[in-house]
Amino acid sequence: MKVFAENRKARNSYEFLDFYEAGVVLSGSETKSVRSGGVSIVDAFASIDKEEAYIMEMNIEPYKYSDYRTFVSKRVYVNCY
Repeated sequence: MKVFAENRKARNSYEFLDFYEAGVVLSGSETKSVRSGGVSIVDAFASIDKEEAYIMEMNIEPYKYSDYRTFVSKRVYVNCY
């Protein structure tokens, strides 16, 4: 699986006890923007609400052929390994 975003600063600042693989639910133009490298998770964090995980404060740049920009929370599917 290709990794589209990684927070290297967090790896240096914190000790990780467990690792999880996660996928984010995106719309069409968001998917194209993420694939072209237009995503930042530097300030992002995960939140659990009613047994569902959400990523908050993730920045997805608008796709160059679309004017849609998102800062909203996104649902995350998590897999523990």
